[in-house]
Parts: sequence; C-alpha cells; structure tokens
Amino acid sequence: MSDEITITQRLRFGMLLTTAGGFMDSYTYLTRGKVFATGQTGNYIQLAIYLMHRDMPMALHFLSPVVCFFLGVFCSQFLTRSRIHEKSRHIHAVLLIEAVSFVLIGCIPQTYNTLVNNWVSFLAAMQFCMFRTLGGRENYASVFCTGNMRSCAEALYQAVVEHNVEQRHRAFHYALILFSFFFGVIIGVLLIDRYSFHAAWAIALILLTAYFVFMSGLKPASA
Repeated sequence: MSDEITITQRLRFGMLLTTAGGFMDSYTYLTRGKVFATGQTGNYIQLAIYLMHRDMPMALHFLSPVVCFFLGVFCSQFLTRSRIHEKSRHIHAVLLIEAVSFVLIGCIPQTYNTLVNNWVSFLAAMQFCMFRTLGGRENYASVFCTGNMRSCAEALYQAVVEHNVEQRHRAFHYALILFSFFFGVIIGVLLIDRYSFHAAWAIALILLTAYFVFMSGLKPASA
C-alpha cells in the first residue's frame, strides 16, 4: 500500500477531517439559511415538503445543494479515475482547494447564502469521496455521521455480545470519529456565536492542519 493512502487512513487524519465535517454542517445551518450542506438527507426532505406545498423558490433553495453534491461526486470520480496526475497530488490538491475555499467563504456576506451552500455541498462531496477508509478496512464518512453510528453500533455488539477483540478496537475507532464530528459542531457553534459567517476561517485552519499532517507523513518515505 502506498504511503499517501496509508497516511489518509490513519485515525488522527480521519478525526481532523470529521471535525471539519461537523463544523461545516453547523456553519451552513446556523449562518447560511438552515441548510445542511454536507449530509443531504435534510435537504431532500425539505425539497419534497416545499414541492408539495408548491413553493418553488424554497424548493429550488434546497435542490441546488443536492445537485452540487452530485457534481462534487462526479468531480472526485474524475480525479480518482484519471491518470493525468498521481493520487498523492489529488489528495493534497483537494485539501488545499477546500482550505482556500473556506478562507474565501468566510469573506462572503450572508446575502449570498445560496452560493455558499452550493459551494460547501460540492466540497463536502469531494471530501466524502476522496477520504473514506480508516486502517485499510474500516469505511467511514467524514462529513456526516449516520453510517458511522451504524458501524460503531455493529462493532460494539460484536465486541460485547460475541467478545470479539478486533471489533472492540473497531468500535473505539468509530466512537472517536463520532466524537470528532460532535466536537466539530460544538466548536462551530462557539465560533459562529462570536464571529458569525467569518467562522469559516477556522474550518480552513482545520483542513490546513490535515494537509500538513498528510505532507509531513510523506517526507520520511521520500528521504
């Protein structure tokens, strides 16, 4: 397994990305019109509700982040399946694009919330698709937590009821990922209360930290 893949599957790297994911969701919900720009389930529900109420402006308000999430998945597939660049370049390019994007997002006033929500949805989809494995075998989501909750509960059952030691470690890993998402929401609320939409700059800082973790992990291998 290549070094860059090993680094992105390390637990601390996944925890950083998941902290950023929780922060993103609290950010768009609290400062950008109550839209969940990472997990799209809430937007899907709102879309259906407003369609049934024949409120097309609000329906389009919730449709646009769903479409942008799809576009983000398409873009990540192009990057991962393309042979134009090496995979390590894809990884640090996505992290840098995300970090720079949130620096810019923190400068955009709230009159442009739809633009920001669509942008964050696109970035969340990229992050979700590019970073999805821990330890080589454990799949996880860094931008929402429902699947992680299921995996944690399944592993915990096997650990407690079936006395499976390996699943005990797996459950612990998922618990840390879930805590990271929860922690990201908490620090998001605290910073949003103080800095409003400028709190996006803190998301950029978390992603830059993940970037430097990735790059520092590559250096020993290239020496």
